[in-house]
Amino acid sequence: MSMKNLFLVLLLVIPVCICAKGKRDDTPYLKGAVPMENGIVVFRKSFRIPTQNDTQIRENMLYYVKDVLVANGLKDAFTRMQMGVNGEDTISARVEEWMIFEKKFLYLDKTRFRYQVNVTVSDQRVNMWITQVSYYYRENWDEMQPTGEGGEILRAEEWIDDAHCLNKKGKLAWGSARFRRKTVDRVKAIFDNAMDMFEQKIQEQKDQEDGKVKFVEVKKRKFVEE
Repeated sequence: MSMKNLFLVLLLVIPVCICAKGKRDDTPYLKGAVPMENGIVVFRKSFRIPTQNDTQIRENMLYYVKDVLVANGLKDAFTRMQMGVNGEDTISARVEEWMIFEKKFLYLDKTRFRYQVNVTVSDQRVNMWITQVSYYYRENWDEMQPTGEGGEILRAEEWIDDAHCLNKKGKLAWGSARFRRKTVDRVKAIFDNAMDMFEQKIQEQKDQEDGKVKFVEVKKRKFVEE
């Protein structure tokens, strides 16, 4: 192919690639993606671990909430455990973490993402739900560091729910769309990571018993029943 013909092909292909890249599939974030219960945003997930008893499952879920979610949250009074498994049926924690929308050179658009995660265990089944979702946005910054002052609190029920985040055509509204997308993705990751943890721990235990190398990556769930 001559350089001239190659140049003509590139002129035709590049705009198509740019358009394809710019087109976003918002299907997972449209109507019903943010569930409501009695006017409150509540995300739920239930799964079963048939190879462990309730005590083992509860201990693993306490580890996940305390040593993964809380431990990796922002270190302030907001991120904390509220209840444990000793004498309590519910594991509960308030978590605050950064939610990053866009990061470029000398530009950072992010918000504090706040939520409460709750867990109960019964009959080898884990019930998780996330509620009290809110965002602390546009706080004052000092030398690229957030000060915790001057921002605004956005509640999920008034910002990412269907009534406020979907327009008349059922598409995402411009202002709150990125909050809704990131929240749906993050909640899914929290639930998925909890299930993958059991896969890793159970497989790791089996591999140790067989004298094999520890299992690291979860490719397909074998021990968790959704």
